[in-house]
Amino acid sequence: MLKWILMLVCAVTGEVAVADEEKAPALALEDPYTWTWAAMDNPVTLRSWAQERMESLKPESDGRLWSLAVAAFFRKARPEDYSSLQRENLEKALDIAAEHTLPPWALFDLKDAAYYFKLVDAHGQDGILPPDQDLERLRHQAELADSLKLPGRKAQASLEWGYALLDSGRESEAVKKIHEALRELNKAHGVQDLEIIKAKGLYADALVNLQSREKSRTIYRELEQFCQRKNLRMFCLAVHHAQAYLWMQERTPEAHEKAFAILQRSLAIAEELQDEHSIASIHNYLIRVCDAMGRYEDAEAYGKKAIEMFRRAKSRVWLGDTQRKLSFVYLNMKQPDKALDILNEARESFPADFAMDLAEISYQKAQAFQALRQHKKAYEALTAYAAFLKQNAQQSQSADIAQNLTQINLELEEEYSRSLTEAERQQEIQTQLERANQRNQEETLLLINIIWFVSGGLVLSGILGLLWIHQQNRRILRLNRHLRENILQRFLPPLVAEKVASGQAVLDEIPHEQNVTVLFGRLVGLEHAIEELGPRVTARLLESLMQAVTDVSLIHKGCLDKLHRGSFLILFGAPLPSSADEQVANAMAFAEAILERFAQIREDWPQVAGWQPGLAIGIHQGAALVGIFGGKRRADYTAIGQTVNLAARIEGEAQSNQILVSETVAQFLTSDRCHSLGEIRLKGITQLQTIFRVDLPLRARNAS
Repeated sequence: MLKWILMLVCAVTGEVAVADEEKAPALALEDPYTWTWAAMDNPVTLRSWAQERMESLKPESDGRLWSLAVAAFFRKARPEDYSSLQRENLEKALDIAAEHTLPPWALFDLKDAAYYFKLVDAHGQDGILPPDQDLERLRHQAELADSLKLPGRKAQASLEWGYALLDSGRESEAVKKIHEALRELNKAHGVQDLEIIKAKGLYADALVNLQSREKSRTIYRELEQFCQRKNLRMFCLAVHHAQAYLWMQERTPEAHEKAFAILQRSLAIAEELQDEHSIASIHNYLIRVCDAMGRYEDAEAYGKKAIEMFRRAKSRVWLGDTQRKLSFVYLNMKQPDKALDILNEARESFPADFAMDLAEISYQKAQAFQALRQHKKAYEALTAYAAFLKQNAQQSQSADIAQNLTQINLELEEEYSRSLTEAERQQEIQTQLERANQRNQEETLLLINIIWFVSGGLVLSGILGLLWIHQQNRRILRLNRHLRENILQRFLPPLVAEKVASGQAVLDEIPHEQNVTVLFGRLVGLEHAIEELGPRVTARLLESLMQAVTDVSLIHKGCLDKLHRGSFLILFGAPLPSSADEQVANAMAFAEAILERFAQIREDWPQVAGWQPGLAIGIHQGAALVGIFGGKRRADYTAIGQTVNLAARIEGEAQSNQILVSETVAQFLTSDRCHSLGEIRLKGITQLQTIFRVDLPLRARNAS
């Protein structure tokens, strides 16, 4: 589907001919083009001009023009502009519109503002709508524009709607919505060039979320040139912000420097416009950039300035977001107490409907508690975050959310172990031993019953009894083979299943710490194709991938730990110990082999427009707690610990058909194969990590 979007946007948003240094047209009530221009250059000017026109005109005698002035005011109104006085003006303008014929573009602004008031009254707080109601407003805008036959406004609303869906993790819906918007815009006539440019910007924003970064970067460069020629300063700010965000995705020192330089240019424009909200939002983003550059004092200074401005403007959501960003800075400055204080303030800032932000605060508080070694509190905070992810995963088809939930569950297991006191830990061990003893007693009783039953048969007939015993032995062998091949190996890694079946390991064995190499992999972009493929075909594709992963892991001495929705976790060096260099050699051999095998099996997969199936792989080595975790009814063989967390985060940075490894793994590889990506901040990992990209052998490159 993405392929068709690319084709459509090229047709819709090609180069727009613009004269150099074009001057802003004079604002006119009857000319909507001048409204759009002012909104993209300096919205303050548009609102001030509209306010002056409302005051100079009288609704009784100049009803139509006065209503147009009200519509112009709401074209680019901020939440704080929706005062009781403006609400009265809006209601009066709508009454006049019923008597006078207003142009559709003015009716759109008036009716959209009225619907916004309705949503704020029912769900908003301080003029801010929660994410689900923001989606509702965008849906209403698209329907309203369609009813008024305004294709440009409809496309803009639909694209914003699609972007908001992307932001909430509903990727398949988002791609479909963006596709529909661009297709309709391509067929429309009489659309302003400025509306096309705005649509192009929204499309580029969506592409960033869809991981099409190079295409986005090209579009942003075109948009920057356009807004500089037209002198559209506010629109230029938006483009700069998007460019900075895009550079930050690269997570290299050079990219961070570029993002910082872009935001400094934006800051100069915002100060020229004397727009305090824009200045504060740029300071907000500079927190993250300076934090990534290690300039913590600068990040703190920008954060404090932004907090002061957002408090003055009573922008609670922006205030909470700034406080959250500042907490990361305090964690990196080794000041977890300050991080907790600012996170508690952030919790008070966000309205209750902002569930995602409040859940993220719980996760950040867990990190602060971990730094303070308050593990019980860290466990409680992680539990709250995991509960939110579980609920969200049930409502969303996003593979990222499902993967994040798996990772958080691993962190929960580790934090639970840390939170136990020595007495509680001994009690846990005693409980496991009691379960094992109980199971042994049950097995002994069963064996006595079998012996009694067999003995009874021998009394009746010695020869028949011997034959019966022979048959039972054969049945036991078949049952043992069935348990090992059809049950144990389906629910435990094959190497572990063999040890359990042979009596070398028991399911209640206490986990132990050992050095392992952990490999995470995932199928990239599956969520974009699920809707078109359907559940049956998707299940068949995943089954073929998982079978390949299982086969290749056995060849290269890997212990297959987890398989879930196209993601997999493989351990090397467990349960059978091996040297560190042998682990890395086996992990790399597996990574290269699975990429080759995947290239073969995907040839038989159906084609989905915009989806190029690929695997992303991340590898790290270190100490982990390895063994069988669980209770009497359900147990898993796995590894937990920071080594596992770090491997998962590295895989999250990998792109399609790419292998990323930690510095620990890279030291076992030849320098000509490894290329440093520099120090990268990984989510949930306090220290910066040096990550390396591994070049594939020629055969693997050709396959991928």
